[in-house]
Amino acid sequence: MSAHTTTNPTTETPSSSETSENPLYPEESVSAADVSTKDSKVGITSNQSSSTTSNQPGSAEAAAEKLYEERIEEDQTQPKYTSPSYSCPQPTKSKIHLTSPPSFVPSPTWKPYEKHMPAHRLPRNSTAHRIAAIALYRALLLSTRTLPPQTFPPPERTSLQNIIRNRFKQARHEQSPRYLRLCFEAGYEALDRLDAAGAVAGDAQDEKREESASYILALLARAPEKVKRAPPLTALDPSLLKDLKLHLRTRPNATATTTETEKPSLFDRPLPLAQLKGGKRRVPVLYNAQGVPVLRLSKPQPAALSGYINHRAEVKQKRHDTRHRLTEELEGARWEDGWDGILERETGVRERNEQGKWRGVGWTQEIVSARDEVGRRLGEDAEKRRVMGGRMQGVVDRERAMAEREGREEAERAFWEASMESA
Repeated sequence: MSAHTTTNPTTETPSSSETSENPLYPEESVSAADVSTKDSKVGITSNQSSSTTSNQPGSAEAAAEKLYEERIEEDQTQPKYTSPSYSCPQPTKSKIHLTSPPSFVPSPTWKPYEKHMPAHRLPRNSTAHRIAAIALYRALLLSTRTLPPQTFPPPERTSLQNIIRNRFKQARHEQSPRYLRLCFEAGYEALDRLDAAGAVAGDAQDEKREESASYILALLARAPEKVKRAPPLTALDPSLLKDLKLHLRTRPNATATTTETEKPSLFDRPLPLAQLKGGKRRVPVLYNAQGVPVLRLSKPQPAALSGYINHRAEVKQKRHDTRHRLTEELEGARWEDGWDGILERETGVRERNEQGKWRGVGWTQEIVSARDEVGRRLGEDAEKRRVMGGRMQGVVDRERAMAEREGREEAERAFWEASMESA
């Protein structure tokens, strides 16, 4: 018998006990028949003696265990993908990964928590921190006002207030919780010292008051000079500064010489022919736009003129609406006056104001006076429009007369030139 014996997969029938399961993926199992079939295809031979051939029942189990170890080693050599929240193996061409792939394989650029709330919040953006800081700041400034003037003259009191302002301004952008805790502790200790130094003389705490005053004066003497000065003013917001400059802007003096030519007034017409646009005179047209006289010199109508016409029309309509509303309220005012008269007859008490004087007018009188005021303004506007319309009509008449004269002069000049050419 040859020393090398080839296993024959057809001669062995594996039992149910010869099947090994894969603990990594339980749905896959490797049987002895599958292993012997695979080994027969690749031509696996045994170098052992005939006593260790396929006649032994443990040969198939050993081959299955060997295949399982090879696949475990193959999985361990594959690169791993690590994300911020979990890690999973990348899919490979192995049979195990192809038969049971993971339920979700993220992209390498995927970020599970790209947008999230920052873990640290700035103290100056916290409402609780701002309330505590502002309360301590105000309490310190108020405590400096209660200090006795004999011990703390006005210059020293001002220096104390400037120190408080500068220290709070320096620490307003601080973010360290430890440093802020120390600042608050120092502020509360200073507040206790100021309260003790400003206590009323003659109390039982005179010794503590003198000790606190001497302690504050010693600290004030050691403080740098730059913190004793008033803090610089904070720069204004650019938008507020722009508005301030706009309001403070003054017009140039009338006597100042300017290079720009002044625009002639509308009522200075007619102008010489040389100053007219295009060198041709056009007679303006006067028309009524919702009760507003308008002098049209050229087309199209300017946007500013259209806005002015709409504004005057809205003002006029509002005043008419107010007058009609007051007229409707007049009947209710008469009823109120009648009721006041009944109360006066029954009680004998007349309506008085805060000074105890009788008003002398009723509801009707107030409504009538308000309606008369609205009517007076409407009459004034109508009179202004009438006067303006008359002045504009004068401009039209002068322009028309000037155009007729220039037309006659042009006709005479043309006749003269024609007669000279014929001669």
